[in-house]
Amino acid sequence: MSQVLRQGIFWIHLSEACAAQPGKLISQSLGDERIDAVADQDGKCVLVASGRLPAESIPLLVQLLRPLALKLIDERLVQGLKSDLQSAQQNALRADTLNKTLDVNRGQLQEAYQRTEIELAQRRLAERHLTAAMEVSQTIMHYSLDVIALIDSAGEVHEISNSVSSIWGYNRDEMTGRSLGEFMLPE
Repeated sequence: MSQVLRQGIFWIHLSEACAAQPGKLISQSLGDERIDAVADQDGKCVLVASGRLPAESIPLLVQLLRPLALKLIDERLVQGLKSDLQSAQQNALRADTLNKTLDVNRGQLQEAYQRTEIELAQRRLAERHLTAAMEVSQTIMHYSLDVIALIDSAGEVHEISNSVSSIWGYNRDEMTGRSLGEFMLPE
């Protein structure tokens, strides 16, 4: 059996012996040490001392034991309540900090959401304008009586009006994607 367990059993037996004989001095040995103990009149509070308690002070100790134990209990309760109060204050401070953080994050999210909504609205408007411009461009390319071509810097035809077939004699699809120089320069 471990020493801790043996000592635990010793203290339990000592407390039980004192409680069974209120007001009587109980002496026992724990290893090389002498332990004196006494319980109050009700057998509920036990005073334990390392060494010898003077026999003449036992009646006074028995009378004072309960009030001292109650005072000790009160002090421990106050100490525990202070600790609980400090803990509660720290928890409240942490919660307040978290709430502020959440408020800041909530505000940032709302701002980001509003910016996204504005960007989407602007994008939709730009897409509508682009679609309308493309429709106008397609209409012009389709109904133009002159040859109108959209050509890049390398001379490649990207778009050309339908009138190219009646004016130059080339098919519109035949010219798209090829260099304009192939059709304009004589061989």
